[in-house]
Amino acid sequence: MTNDLDLSDLDPELRDALKTALAERPGELRDFLSTRGFLTTEDNPDIIGNEQELSNPEARLLTVVEDLSSPRSTKQIVELIQREDQYEDLREEYNSVKHRPWVNDKLNKLAEKGEIGGYRDGRTKMYTGSVKDAIRHWARVNNRFVSDLSMDDVDDIVRDTTMNRQAVANALYSLLQE
Repeated sequence: MTNDLDLSDLDPELRDALKTALAERPGELRDFLSTRGFLTTEDNPDIIGNEQELSNPEARLLTVVEDLSSPRSTKQIVELIQREDQYEDLREEYNSVKHRPWVNDKLNKLAEKGEIGGYRDGRTKMYTGSVKDAIRHWARVNNRFVSDLSMDDVDDIVRDTTMNRQAVANALYSLLQE
């Protein structure tokens, strides 16, 4: 995005609103423009999301979480991996997969990269196969209806969930369009 944009053709109210947003909430303005396709990662290298490369253990755990039919805690995911035959190769390849801290670290990284969803239910962090699902559950846990959420809630969701900001903004925007 260049700094030599001519804003004189814009409606004065819109121009003032953009200047205010740029001065007071630049991250939200960037996210707003990104979710609507006005900015790309080339325009804005700060956009973090699926562009980040996954480590092999993260990619393997991603497939486990994507297969979940409902949110699960780290403990439940570790137990699932230990008892299900379909994850035998994962157990053989990564002996650490039986240790909650190791799995928790990988799950948190996946959520931070916007690959999976995560939210707190009381003191327990729960993981879902999608950021949209995590936002739905976050709303329920916080006694909110998804239909009552707005893009103004992005910062609260990110703060409470530690999910990737751009992924949350994109998923929330998509939910609000449904």
